Amino acid sequence: MRLVLRFARPYWWLAAIIVALSFVESVATLLIPTFLADLIDEGATTATFQAMANTCVKMVVVAVIASSCAITGGWLAAVFSSRIAKTMRDALYSKSLDLSMFDFRSFGIASMTTRTLNDVNIIQVMVTNFIIMMMPVPFIFGIALFLAFQLNVSLAWWPVGFIIVIVIVGACILRSATPLYRKLQRMLDRIDTVLLENMTGVRVIRAFGKERYEQQRMDGTFRDYANTAIRANRLFANLDGISYCASAGTKRLHYAVSICG
Repeated sequence: MRLVLRFARPYWWLAAIIVALSFVESVATLLIPTFLADLIDEGATTATFQAMANTCVKMVVVAVIASSCAITGGWLAAVFSSRIAKTMRDALYSKSLDLSMFDFRSFGIASMTTRTLNDVNIIQVMVTNFIIMMMPVPFIFGIALFLAFQLNVSLAWWPVGFIIVIVIVGACILRSATPLYRKLQRMLDRIDTVLLENMTGVRVIRAFGKERYEQQRMDGTFRDYANTAIRANRLFANLDGISYCASAGTKRLHYAVSICG
């Protein structure tokens, strides 16, 4: 994370605009259900048509603002992550030119290729996904809690408890998955090494009749990588299931309390 922040520092102004757009989008997104509730209340209390039309106009304006902020924020997020990736690739290339032959051989061609291409691409995708999917979460959480406490203080504490449980479970899953992803990086270097050896030594392999051995070697390397990736993805799949169950439980509890009340 410190490395990403280091390369993102020259584009701080772009990050500030993205944060502002994300905040406005979150506020506008949560205002739409609020206006919808007001519209239902107005219809139930026989309000005038003009009052209901004004509420509908407010909903349309807020929806346009939310859509505009989402589209602009997504485009700026792509620009922001692309510039970070470009700066990192330039820095990696400049650093590789300063390495001695001994250092280059100690890292290996496969590792250098993976660091320059695959790792930077993963960071670029991670930054984009973080901005689009993770950055609005604190804003939505704070605004939603504020609106919930305004409506009903006792019911508002239930989602707080569920969110705390999800955060604790997510932290445990992330702690368990981190060693697996580090292992995946080493396995990816191993895959690149095996592929490079097969491509550069194909004549020697055919001369000594080692095709079956090399095929088994490649299959084993791919199998180990696939099994480790499946284990890591299953951990996060459990987090999704827990989140859905918590969300559904909160809604059912809200309905039950509303009916009993």
